[in-house]
Amino acid sequence: MVDVLQYLEDHLEESLNIKLLADMAGYSEYHFIRKFKSYTNETVMEYKRTDYVEPDQLITQSAGKTVEEMLLGKESAREVHIILHELKEP
Repeated sequence: MVDVLQYLEDHLEESLNIKLLADMAGYSEYHFIRKFKSYTNETVMEYKRTDYVEPDQLITQSAGKTVEEMLLGKESAREVHIILHELKEP
């Protein structure tokens, strides 16, 4: 699912193709939609509509916070995912 999320973020301006995303994740379209919602707590459309925030801005805003504090605060699960992903990058 991480590959799908990265693809969505790399192609923010493009229209959605659920079949492509489902194939990328290895699921039927039916199962992909449910798995995506379970993984992100958002539908694909909700995820796509969410305004993209630059990872550096998120990291700066979340400096010194634990993941739990971020999840309990204003940061969405998506933002936490981006922060953790960016912090792992060399």
